[in-house]
Amino acid sequence: TAVSYVFSGATLTRDSQTVLDRLQDFSFTYSKSDGTAATVTSEIWTVEVNATLVRSGRTLKLRTRLFPRNATAKLAAWKKT
Repeated sequence: TAVSYVFSGATLTRDSQTVLDRLQDFSFTYSKSDGTAATVTSEIWTVEVNATLVRSGRTLKLRTRLFPRNATAKLAAWKKT
């Protein structure tokens, strides 16, 4: 089943359900095993998630890097749906 994330205004939704609000920035970055940008799903080795939240006048920057298990096979299957 495909999952859809949308960052619009200051809100991040997953399949139309609010995940986070008061976001200043949100992004996914897909990289190959050598650290350069992946341009097709079969090249993806890591997924970096970046978010900047604003709460009570304070800014919190979050970043995590994911190493998907069987990334090539799974992402190729998701792309087909």
